[in-house]
Amino acid sequence: MNRMLEDARLSAMAMNAEITKVVFVPGTYEAPLILENMLMDDSLDAACVLGYIEKGSTLHGEEIGNTCSLIFKQLELEYRKPVGMGIIGPGATAEQAETRVAYAGNAIRAAVRMARTMKSV
Repeated sequence: MNRMLEDARLSAMAMNAEITKVVFVPGTYEAPLILENMLMDDSLDAACVLGYIEKGSTLHGEEIGNTCSLIFKQLELEYRKPVGMGIIGPGATAEQAETRVAYAGNAIRAAVRMARTMKSV
């Protein structure tokens, strides 16, 4: 997560955007409640969810990923603020996650671009 957060920070800086709040949660399944609280903050133009849903011995991770992905999109539409999706997995191995750290920067760039687009329309 630290490498993902650093990639997100560098991407935001490159776009002259600022990350003003970082909240760590115990797992992906806990993220929607925090995301909703963040989206209620009028000072935030966008949010980004970063994480890693590792490969397990059951389909539990897939269920969490599918559920949370849908909730993140619903919150984005409800609060009319972009939500960047930088979650690796579900079902990724630790090695795969290491090679996908740049998902964080991609998610930040998408959220910032969308926030700027929203302001222009």
